[in-house]
Amino acid sequence: MSLSPYQVQKYISNNLSCDYIKVHGDGSHFYATIVSSIFQNKKLIARHQLVYKALGIE
Repeated sequence: MSLSPYQVQKYISNNLSCDYIKVHGDGSHFYATIVSSIFQNKKLIARHQLVYKALGIE
């Protein structure tokens, strides 16, 4: 079962405090624009890890 961009957006926003989030994708590849204060002073890899953690096993 593939996920919709809306579903991915909901997983992230339910588990990560976001000021802004928009997800685009085709069901197997996604591009997310996320603005959050938790990213402040974090390196790119740490930001990615936070997003992947918010997605959980999905």
